[in-house]
Amino acid sequence: PLLRAISQTLTFSRLQTDSFHVISARPRHSSSQLPYVFLFREMRRAVLLCRQHIGSVRLCSGITKAAPSQVTQENAQFDEVTHTGQAWDQADYRLQRFDISKKQVNPNVAMHLIAQRPPKDCGNERVVFCDGGHPALGHPRVFINLW
Repeated sequence: PLLRAISQTLTFSRLQTDSFHVISARPRHSSSQLPYVFLFREMRRAVLLCRQHIGSVRLCSGITKAAPSQVTQENAQFDEVTHTGQAWDQADYRLQRFDISKKQVNPNVAMHLIAQRPPKDCGNERVVFCDGGHPALGHPRVFINLW
């Protein structure tokens, strides 16, 4: 009843149930003026009561993802491989950083770019340098020791 009363009087834009923080709560009606301290205390009490009776309560959810127990080797879907060779299945916790924005992978991996150009013969030189092209581009000379 307490949880229902709170949810009827307030509109939540995001709720984190592990630490019981309300990110944004505003009254549904302009006449209801609940202080935030009361809101935090009552929400925590309501969630604790529900957890005692039900076991585990999920008040709100964002994007639903597959649980690790639901992903097997047969149905695993891997995301795009990064330049470091990383690719994770859809239940991996490391994909949380891409909930808000899309994962962007640069397709120009260095080993593919190097494989496209044949190596240069340096002759008997032990020290070579790369000037980066035209000096106006601002690339300094980089010296490489070939010992």
